[in-house]
Amino acid sequence: MVRETMRDMGFQKHPGRSWIIFQNRIHFFYARDKSHPQTKDIYSGLEILILECLKTGYVPDTSFVLHDVEEHQKKDFLFNHSAKLAATYRLLMSKPGKPIWIVKNILLCGDCHTFLKHVSVVTKREIFLRDSSGFHCFSNGQCSCKDYW
Repeated sequence: MVRETMRDMGFQKHPGRSWIIFQNRIHFFYARDKSHPQTKDIYSGLEILILECLKTGYVPDTSFVLHDVEEHQKKDFLFNHSAKLAATYRLLMSKPGKPIWIVKNILLCGDCHTFLKHVSVVTKREIFLRDSSGFHCFSNGQCSCKDYW
């Protein structure tokens, strides 16, 4: 009823998205987004990044997928979250060793939080992420929030 009332009043719910700034341009990413000009590279890079993170012990937590779909589809939903796409793009476009900065307009899900901790190990990079609850600094498999977000 609330959503219907909001629609009637002209309000719109904005989808969750993540973004990074690269070469003075803002690059937006949505879950399962294929609109970026470098989509092929991003998804190829993400696939490699996921495989490397799985080797370090990353286990996808499908409890964060609220859709009523098969387990393998839940993993597909998880693997294509906006924060993962933004992080992958920034990793592809930056020099090794440089920190990664990501902004997210909603709360970071627990699976993305765990994934980014593993990414910080695999890439040996610091990842700074601002979400709706505050800042996270991922470094060497740890997060500054001490896993309390």
